[in-house]
Amino acid sequence: MALKSRLLAIHAYDAAEMMTDAEVIEGAQAVALVEGFLGDPRAAYLHDHNARRGSFAAPIDRA
Repeated sequence: MALKSRLLAIHAYDAAEMMTDAEVIEGAQAVALVEGFLGDPRAAYLHDHNARRGSFAAPIDRA
C-alpha cells in the first residue's frame, strides 16, 4: 500500500462534518490511529491526507 510509506494527516469528523480529532503520523503506524479514532463514538468518518502536500488521499469509513 502506497500510504504506508508517506507522512499522513488523519482527520476525524462527526456526523455534522465538524472535525473532532486530527493527527500527523507515519503511514506505517496509521492502522492503530485509525482504529482509535473510529473507536470514538463521535467519529462518523475519517479523511486521510498526505501531510507534506496536504492533499486529500482517501476517505476512511466504518465497515
